[in-house]
This record gives sequence, structure tokens and C-alpha cells, in this order.
Amino acid sequence: YPADQCWVLIETVSRQITLTIGEQQEEAIIIEGRLLLNPKIREFRINNFNQGYSIDELRNFVRNNRHLIIHSSYESLLQQVISFKATVTKAIEDERNRLGTQKKSSDIQITNIPPIQFSIELPIFIGMPKYRIPVEVQYEEVNSSIQFYLFSSDLESIIETETDRLLAEEEAFFTDKIAVIKS
Repeated sequence: YPADQCWVLIETVSRQITLTIGEQQEEAIIIEGRLLLNPKIREFRINNFNQGYSIDELRNFVRNNRHLIIHSSYESLLQQVISFKATVTKAIEDERNRLGTQKKSSDIQITNIPPIQFSIELPIFIGMPKYRIPVEVQYEEVNSSIQFYLFSSDLESIIETETDRLLAEEEAFFTDKIAVIKS
């Protein structure tokens, strides 16, 4: 097919690339490719503050994913999670006056939790090389227990940077050959 009958559409937001060949022909050829996020990122609940881990789930996470966890000393990380202890102080105030007004409040403080940080090494996109993602464990009190969350301040920028890099490589491949449209 001549180059004027072929074009590539690169969609950065949806991480998709579409090659169209012979669009005016009866049997046009359309090839689509998409960068798919590694499902482990969602499965591991990184940056998901709607669903945390209990201490037992966090322990199991560290044990079951040893092959993905990068830490200066895996044994010390595991020991830190296994022997986890925290101090939770809860002050409840329930006050009523003679006029019938009522005041209820509670103050919860969680102390003595050492910082837990490590990296997880896995592909950002399916079929791509592994990438090191720094993670820290954050926590909050939920219904008189402590919920833990895996947080990575770098994850979104890593995803964006890798998306831009990979799509730029594809664009460079086609630029001198056929029309490239970016959206």
C-alpha cells in the first residue's frame, strides 16, 4: 500500500496505538495495540485507600511476595511486620448539659509504629521489563483497628513516564514512513 493510504493514531490517555493500512480499500487493515497496566498493581492495592490491609493480610503479603520485594534486608522487613506493635490511645468525650445539647467526640492517636518502606519490582505494563516501585506502608484507625495501605508517591509519574517513552518509541518508528496523528 502507498504511504498516503496508511496512518498511525497514537492516543496517549488510553495508551493505545492504531495502524490503519489502505483505508479507502475494500479490505482495509486495522491493527491496534494497547499498553495494559500490570494487574498486580491493582491486586496489590498500591495507592488504593478504599481497601487496606489488616496486619495479618500485610504479613501474608510480605511473605507471599518475597520474590517481588526489594529491601536491604528482607528478613528485617519480615521481622518488622511479624512483630508489629502499636499503641492506640482513644479518648471519648460524651457530654450533655441541662439544656439538652449533647457533645460527642473522640480522639484517636496511633503511636510507636516504625516506618515500613521497601520497593516492589514488577513490570508496569504487561510484557515489559520489571521496574522498581518504591512503596511505604501507611496506616489509619478504622473501627477500632488499624488498616494499612501501600503508598507510592512515584507510581503515577512512573506510569506516565513509561507511557510517554514507549509511545514515543513507536512514533519514532513510523514518523518518516507514514502520517502520525497524536491525540
